[in-house]
Amino acid sequence: MNTPAAFSSTWRPGRPQPTGLVMGRESTAYKRLQQIHRFFLTAALDGATRLYDVRQPAPVLVVFSRIEHTYSSTLAHVDGHPFIFAGGTRSEQINCWDVRARAPLYELSTGNTSVSGLVWDAPRSTLYAQTECDYVDRNGHYHGYRTYRAPKRERAAMRGMDGGEDDDSEDEEENEEDEGEEDEDEWERCWPSNAFHDEQSFEYGYDSGEHSLFRYVFRADADMKKVPEYGQATIGSGYDDW
Repeated sequence: MNTPAAFSSTWRPGRPQPTGLVMGRESTAYKRLQQIHRFFLTAALDGATRLYDVRQPAPVLVVFSRIEHTYSSTLAHVDGHPFIFAGGTRSEQINCWDVRARAPLYELSTGNTSVSGLVWDAPRSTLYAQTECDYVDRNGHYHGYRTYRAPKRERAAMRGMDGGEDDDSEDEEENEEDEGEEDEDEWERCWPSNAFHDEQSFEYGYDSGEHSLFRYVFRADADMKKVPEYGQATIGSGYDDW
């Protein structure tokens, strides 16, 4: 049974002194900002991530990761600037928020998996995410997958590698309009039919197909071509065969 759970207290030597109460559903994670000890963060089943300042009785910032449970969020302090990473479950992504601007910055792909844990490694400017795949059962059987639909830019890149010309716009438009037909993917990739995102949502179409531990490295000279290997999910390897 889910019960409302939240707290707020004044952090002083000795026993904490209650200063207020904020109602919400069960808290699922708690993180403290090491660089500024008066701030801490909670994630909760109501989909809200709440940032607290121990000097205030109520959250100083509340961000929502759509309408879903939030099992983990974390704080990052980069060059004196605080950020929040909130893990999505149904949305299958990680949301980054600018605390000072009180605005979302961007989303990170999780390969069609839901986030169950987040940790920020400050010395290495690295975010670690533990995720779970809802499209594979405990026996390793996949279900609910369809043929991979390559984004337009990916097909163009493949034609370029095969020696094709860039002016084949008419053929591209035909393929975009003919949604009823699905060509076999060259690498036999597939995609969850009920995934929150499609293949074009991020720069790189990627499906994990398994429970994963992701590492996101933030650096000025990042190699954009360094991406995870595509997952091993297949069509009709589980419940779809029954």
